[in-house]
Amino acid sequence: MLLNWEKIFKKLKVPTKIVIVGYGKSGFGIARLLKSELKSVEIVVTDKNQLKFPEIEEINYLLGEHNPKILDKASWIIKSPGVPLNLEFFEFARKKNIPVVGELDLVFGLLPDGVNTIGVTGTNGKTTVTEWIGYGFEVAKMPYYVAGNVGTPLSEIIYDIVTGSNLVLELSSYQIENSIFLKPKIAMITNLTLDHIDRYANLDEYFNAKVHLFKNQENGYSIYNKDDPYLEKNIKNLTLKTKILNVSKRKDFSIAGVIENKIFVKDNLDFVKIIDLSDLSLKGEHNIENALFVASSLYLSSVEPKHIEKALSTFSGVEHRQERFYTHKGITWINDSKSTNPESTIVALKTWGENNNLILILGGKDKNTPLDELVSLASKTCKAIILFGEAKKRFFDHFKSFPNLFVLNSLDDVIDKAFELAKPNDIVLFSPACASFDMFANFEERGKIFKKKVKEKSKCEEIT
Repeated sequence: MLLNWEKIFKKLKVPTKIVIVGYGKSGFGIARLLKSELKSVEIVVTDKNQLKFPEIEEINYLLGEHNPKILDKASWIIKSPGVPLNLEFFEFARKKNIPVVGELDLVFGLLPDGVNTIGVTGTNGKTTVTEWIGYGFEVAKMPYYVAGNVGTPLSEIIYDIVTGSNLVLELSSYQIENSIFLKPKIAMITNLTLDHIDRYANLDEYFNAKVHLFKNQENGYSIYNKDDPYLEKNIKNLTLKTKILNVSKRKDFSIAGVIENKIFVKDNLDFVKIIDLSDLSLKGEHNIENALFVASSLYLSSVEPKHIEKALSTFSGVEHRQERFYTHKGITWINDSKSTNPESTIVALKTWGENNNLILILGGKDKNTPLDELVSLASKTCKAIILFGEAKKRFFDHFKSFPNLFVLNSLDDVIDKAFELAKPNDIVLFSPACASFDMFANFEERGKIFKKKVKEKSKCEEIT
């Protein structure tokens, strides 16, 4: 074994058989790691779908419904994030007292000592914050790694991470909810609105999954958004082992906030100026909040203020997050495919809709989330709305009073209609407010295909 398994074996018994449930990126990553590290352990993979990653020698693969019979003599179960905990399969595991852990959670327990760990979660903004923090370490020329829900399984890079480096993790509620070893030094919840209602019955249940990140920490800092009413109400009075800090666009903040249109971090009784809001590289009120989390975590990680300022003023953003990718004949095209819920689209409307010149594209796999606020804001910011995908019928029922409403069947039809409607100074905003799984593998594929089709049709000049 090249890694130190001491922490793991203190909590979980030394395994003789491990069952991996789900064989996506994280399932494949942990299977490779386990086969390399625990050579004598029997490993079984179960997945309901056809395998998307190569099989590994000496690992048994069972496709189709998860059969409880494979739990016989199992020591652990390692669950992929996309597999819900409420399956009957896991009920059998609980009855047999077989512990269930996640890939990221388990590998976190294998990290060497002396790594500065930062965990970022929240309903919206967590990918941007995660990548922005990583960029801050790059600017400061400090060793860093970015992994987790952002796309790189921690199991893929565990051998590269060394003492003295910085690890920034984007964390979904699925990766947090049953975690044992996941205890970052700095943990953040950016905001909270109801999402994943297929997994969580209500906002309180969703919050409990997220806040487990704070409750699991043994020391360090727990940072939340004080301007989020739900978080302010439910976090400020928690009893934690960490120091609870908050960020706010108002003056009464404990770690980072805005004073007279400038971002400051608070260091005991001193206020350290970081940057003027006008110099932030990313547009929108939500990116002020994102910048506050970035400034907080970098400052607490001993990054100098001058490097934080440079990071906040030069970061170019993340693909599929309000990504302004083309202009053509005075028309701006925005790819916000990461918008998988109405709250995220509302943020985009507030950012780009001040001139009532938006052509908004909505639709995808419906999450059945409330639409009233989205409808209200769209009526004030959009000149036209185009609906497509599985959600189009329910969305039509909510938007049917909108004067310029179009319901189409394919993404090609959507793009053709957007080109027909758009005039100079208009903005075409692809911010679906829905999941992508009705037509695409994921939001990344959806965004890439959207950009490719726009490029093919327009032959427009890329913004530099």
